[in-house]
Amino acid sequence: MAIMHCPLAMTLYIKYCQNHNRETLRDIYNQYDDYYSQALWFIKESYQNSTSRDAMLQSALDHFKLSKHDANSCLIDEQIKLLRYQRSLEETLHESVVGKPLHDTVKVLLLHNEIKLADKLRSEYKFPDRRYWWLRIQCLAEQGLWNELEKFSKYKKSPIGYEPFMDQCLKYKKELEAKKYLPRIKDELKVKYFVKLDMLLEAAQTALEHKDLAAITFVLARCNNRRLQEKIGAMVASLRNGK
Repeated sequence: MAIMHCPLAMTLYIKYCQNHNRETLRDIYNQYDDYYSQALWFIKESYQNSTSRDAMLQSALDHFKLSKHDANSCLIDEQIKLLRYQRSLEETLHESVVGKPLHDTVKVLLLHNEIKLADKLRSEYKFPDRRYWWLRIQCLAEQGLWNELEKFSKYKKSPIGYEPFMDQCLKYKKELEAKKYLPRIKDELKVKYFVKLDMLLEAAQTALEHKDLAAITFVLARCNNRRLQEKIGAMVASLRNGK
């Protein structure tokens, strides 16, 4: 191919082939022994043709190994294993999960109450603990499993705090459930969550205890009840006077 001796023309031709003639593009990479680019070619093709995805990814893995890109090899190897595992799950779940990201696969398992399978996947693929807790909380709330959510909160110390538990309860307008987590909320966030629960007097009292003038002023601004405004106003005055 004469064009190979003209770098600029070859670069432009490759760019053209990337969008219009992918088989020719693969031939070019073969001629150059460009294993890395061949691997990328197979990855892209795997998403165009789901029926041959495993074979395409295996070819990508082989070419990454030839190009000595070990990190990429590991990622593709994990993806191949995940696809196989997803296929094995479909009989259990009666739902298609093949090709879904790891995050979505774990979520599907949690929504089907397949906790052991979710934990297995989480452990095998080193799914971050913090992300798993977020996902588990969201799934329990989405299903309205409030007792299970409370049990989960007591399973061990939450790596993401207890604010997400309250946030999910409030998202579904479960104020009574949300109040269960108030004692475990970080002190610096309690005023915020008292306000979210429309517990303005408690919010003001908490701000007063911490001598937080900005917080108590914020609470006062949210208050529409005249009698309560007077009480909170007195608290503001006492803070300003240094009492």
